[in-house]
Amino acid sequence: MTLGTKLRNLRIVKNKSLDSVSIKLNVSKTAIGKWESDRAKPSIDSLMKICDYYEIELYKLLENVENVNFGNTKFKVN
Repeated sequence: MTLGTKLRNLRIVKNKSLDSVSIKLNVSKTAIGKWESDRAKPSIDSLMKICDYYEIELYKLLENVENVNFGNTKFKVN
């Protein structure tokens, strides 16, 4: 399963509209549409907001996702 498919399924199961998700995550509906169609991937910050919004752990969100690679990502430690 791709991340986009998982995000779309989460939104549908939680009965959320693109409008409500975009407002809560402070991103455009276009961005969410691109995420859900796998034309773009959310940033780490957006992934964390998505997890908070849908009340899901990051591990669960990314579990069995085929198209996410964090190999070149640099994480900031506070």
